[in-house]
Amino acid sequence: MSKFIRHDHCPSCGSHDNLAVYDDHEYCFSEGCGRYVNYERSPTITSESPKPKKSLYSLPTTTQPSIRHRNLDASTVQKYKVTVFDDPDSEVEVIFPRFDNEGQHSANQIRMRGKEFRFQGDSASSTLFGQNYFPLS
Repeated sequence: MSKFIRHDHCPSCGSHDNLAVYDDHEYCFSEGCGRYVNYERSPTITSESPKPKKSLYSLPTTTQPSIRHRNLDASTVQKYKVTVFDDPDSEVEVIFPRFDNEGQHSANQIRMRGKEFRFQGDSASSTLFGQNYFPLS
């Protein structure tokens, strides 16, 4: 059985810490990367065929309501392209979109009812929520 050593930077996809380094191999868990190096068999790098990217919840196309318990009015929700699920039977409460440095929708932070969070998409290329409205230069 392999022994986990550390998380590391992946040279194939650029993720900051999705490369798991074990005593006999390394594997990148970034979606679509699949970098695998087996230290015991050969020092060459192999790769799985890229995993198909999971589709993201899309950005809202209709006017979204305010999030009253967070004191976020509807204009703020609209500006940041947040999706609000008003249906009390829905598992999802709110979706906060994340964008990459080029402004492309690359991931979602999903708040489930009961304060559980899930992440959907490419975390390696995503900026912080709302950062796309505050360019670096």
